Amino acid sequence: GETYVTTHKKTDKTCQIHSSNEEPSGDNDMRALACRLAKIGTWSHDIQTGTTVWNDEAFQIYELDTGKTPDFEEFRALYGDETAAHYKSVIQRVTSEKKPFTCECTLTTPRGNTKWLRVFCEPVIENGEVSRVNGVIQDITALELARQHASSRETILDAIFQVLPDYLFLFDRNGSIQDYRARKDSELYRPPEQFI
Repeated sequence: GETYVTTHKKTDKTCQIHSSNEEPSGDNDMRALACRLAKIGTWSHDIQTGTTVWNDEAFQIYELDTGKTPDFEEFRALYGDETAAHYKSVIQRVTSEKKPFTCECTLTTPRGNTKWLRVFCEPVIENGEVSRVNGVIQDITALELARQHASSRETILDAIFQVLPDYLFLFDRNGSIQDYRARKDSELYRPPEQFI
C-alpha cells in the first residue's frame, strides 16, 4: 500500500499530502517524515493564554483526528483525571523550576488503547519568566511491550531454576551435551564453551 506524509505549512496552516514515493521537498517534509517514523509528536503550551498546539503526529499518538488541540477540560474528559493531573503537574514543574524535564507515563486513549509515552519538555524563558513550555512526546509502546516480554521470559527462566537441580543440560538427539547452565555462573565448574 501507498503511505502518505502529512505536513503543515506555518504560514497558512493548510495540509499538504505528499506520496511517500516522492522525495521530501523541504525541511518541513523531512521533519514530518522523521516525526511519523519515530512516532514523535511535538507540542507547545502558552503559559499566559493556557492554549496548547500539537503537530499531526501528536494527534496520531493521542488517537484523535487532526484539528483543534483539546483544551485542558477536553483533555481531562478524553484521558481521565489522573492523566490530566500528570500533564498539569509537568507544566507546573517546568514553569516553576525553569528547567527541562523528562518522564515516562501511560495513558488510555479514547479508543481504549493503552500507550506508553516518553515526554520531554523545556521552558521558553522571556524576561526571566517562563512564557511557554515546548515539548515532545514519543510513543514508546512497542519498546515497553518488548521490555515486559523480555522480563517475563527472564522471570520464567528464573522460576525454572528455582525448581530444578543445580544444573540444566541441553542434549541433542545423539545425546551430546549442547549447552549447560547453573543457577549462577559462579556455580559452574567450567564455562560451557570450555566444557563443551
